[in-house]
Amino acid sequence: MMNFINCSGKNKLTMKNLKKLNVLLVGTLFMLFTACNGFLNVNDNPNASTTATPAGLLTNVLYQTSQLQYSVSTVTSYYTQQLASPSGSAVDQQREIHMDGSWAEAYNVLTDLKDLDNISEKKGATDYAAIAKIMTAYNLGTATDLWGSMPYSDAFKGAGDLTPSYDSQQQLYSDIQSLLDKAISEIKTGKSTLSPGNDDLYYGGDMQKWLKMAYSLKARYLNHLSKKSNYDPQAVLNNVKNGFQSNNDDARLSYTQDKMNPWAIVVINNSIGILGGDLSAYLVNAMDTTYYNTFDPRLFAMTDSLAGGDFRGTVNGKGSPNVAYNTLTADSYFAQKTSPIQIMTYSEVKFIEAEAAFRAGDKPTAYQAYLDGIKANMDMLGVDSQAENNYLSSPDVAVGAGNLTLSLIFKEKLVALFLQPEAWVDARRFDYQYKDMTVPFNQNPDLNGKYIRRILYPNSELSRNGNNVPNVTLGQHLWWDQQ
Repeated sequence: MMNFINCSGKNKLTMKNLKKLNVLLVGTLFMLFTACNGFLNVNDNPNASTTATPAGLLTNVLYQTSQLQYSVSTVTSYYTQQLASPSGSAVDQQREIHMDGSWAEAYNVLTDLKDLDNISEKKGATDYAAIAKIMTAYNLGTATDLWGSMPYSDAFKGAGDLTPSYDSQQQLYSDIQSLLDKAISEIKTGKSTLSPGNDDLYYGGDMQKWLKMAYSLKARYLNHLSKKSNYDPQAVLNNVKNGFQSNNDDARLSYTQDKMNPWAIVVINNSIGILGGDLSAYLVNAMDTTYYNTFDPRLFAMTDSLAGGDFRGTVNGKGSPNVAYNTLTADSYFAQKTSPIQIMTYSEVKFIEAEAAFRAGDKPTAYQAYLDGIKANMDMLGVDSQAENNYLSSPDVAVGAGNLTLSLIFKEKLVALFLQPEAWVDARRFDYQYKDMTVPFNQNPDLNGKYIRRILYPNSELSRNGNNVPNVTLGQHLWWDQQ
């Protein structure tokens, strides 16, 4: 077996030497990751055992997952027009992109999760095995929602298969539900030989919260099928009932002053002339009364007002040369050194409930869930209670059950999922029909004026496993994005 060490990419936190008994297959070849100093102190004693433990693996995979969430959102947040490039970058203009680094990160963590699951099963540590399955479902979902079909069933055989075949996205979605069902069953047995504690960076070993996480993810991925003929809103709602019940159930990783949130690094870089973290003109206009009559106080959780109390976002694809514009700030909820990265939130679950109930024809339930989702997000961000009440009671928001629309649900969910890759899934399912949203300036002409729908396969896959890589274009809809 080949040992490997995870090292994060540019502007990311790094990891200490972590010896693993596994092989990282990124598409087709072994990849050797060199050691680097960083976040975890695991197995750096040369006299210690090199055998991976469930506790060590668990801490590593939860951290890696949060870092992957960040790296993916540095791309998808431009596609949802939550962020914009100050210079009108190629990503912002939706030009060719492969995201080789994120592909490697995804298979890195999936390989570790495979090891965690296998080792835990052998030890009878069903709590650890259940978490491994939940996080495999989460990371596999993140990856397939970028690239569609991917190697999975044959991806972890090492030298046994250096050119793994691709599983269809439809099959991967079935695998996600199966993983979550198995995790739920394992947690409910209550017979684990080992129990997580401080090594669990999300929940501190609270398996009931992990159980809610599994049900919440089941609801998420069932709700992704809203365009498919077999979409079942009641199945979504049944899982919501067992999912997150408050903000206390949120899955997130909190950072420290020394091991800081990667968005805080973006803000620091911005202050020394390495520009980034601009808020999109679209998002600012949707929140500052340009598009709607009511000011959204959550804007202050993202940025500070400019001189005179105004807000000005950057135009997607065009940039904002020679003018003042809003960026993420050091005192924002999202970009402080100790700010958490959200993996999944109670607010998201309430918007899932709102959409599913709306599609099921139950507008009263949908309306209450829609209001609850807004309130949960504002509470999480620490919005002043008076400002929160003013917003929730405003005519733009308090429309009544009879006047609730999918457009309002998706609009509010876009704000609530700020800097989360899940927002791009919603944008595609909603066909980008947000009020007044338009394609970016100088958009990639290959898209013919239509929005980007997927990421191209990595160059590493094209060169090493080309016979199995599907032929795709940026405008091609993923499986769940088709009727």
